[in-house]
Amino acid sequence: MKKKQESKREEEKKIVEKEQKEKKSEERNKQTNTIEEAKKQATEIEENAKTDTIEETEGIIIQEAEETSLIDQKALEKKQLEAIEEERKKQKTISKVRKERIDKNILENLCFGIAFLFYFIFLNLGAMHIRPEIYLVDLKVFSLVSIAITIGTYERAYHKDSGRIAIHGIELMVLSIITLIALYIQQTYPAILTDILNAVAVLYAVYFVMKSIIVHLEMKKVALKRASDIRKITHIEE
Repeated sequence: MKKKQESKREEEKKIVEKEQKEKKSEERNKQTNTIEEAKKQATEIEENAKTDTIEETEGIIIQEAEETSLIDQKALEKKQLEAIEEERKKQKTISKVRKERIDKNILENLCFGIAFLFYFIFLNLGAMHIRPEIYLVDLKVFSLVSIAITIGTYERAYHKDSGRIAIHGIELMVLSIITLIALYIQQTYPAILTDILNAVAVLYAVYFVMKSIIVHLEMKKVALKRASDIRKITHIEE
């Protein structure tokens, strides 16, 4: 009986030990599973964090690229506007050489106008202070001199093929005709000669002022057109 009881106890003890071992293995398995789940969760969290970081980084890069593109576009537009403004300024400016030619032409016209005014002033002073018979002789001399100067001016215009000099020849020819008319008026109606000379002097003054303005505008227009054509040809060649 004792042996049977001892064997029973041993069997029960083995069963208890077996059950304890099984419990311990189950607990270990649970712990292992818990650790693995924790690792998986940690890995998922890391991957999600990396994904979020990458997305944020990509978003920042795209935003920076868009801002850089906008800045570059604005800078390009600014450069284009500056280039257009500079081209407009160039189209409105004349080269120094052409400007000097325009100024020289205007100065020449003004000098002619002043010379003609002085001529009519002298004619008026002569009509008022010189004796009629001597004044007639002076008018004849002035007529011959003005005709000679007119012929010489036409000759020069012909040889140089200059329209500008030819126009001065026409102006001198008109002056010669007026001098001859003054000679006739002095012989027939001497009382009105000074009034006529004054009126002619005013007309000549207005004529030369208007001529200077027109010449300036026309020469400036031609100079700007030539400069614009030269720039276009240069751009085409480039």
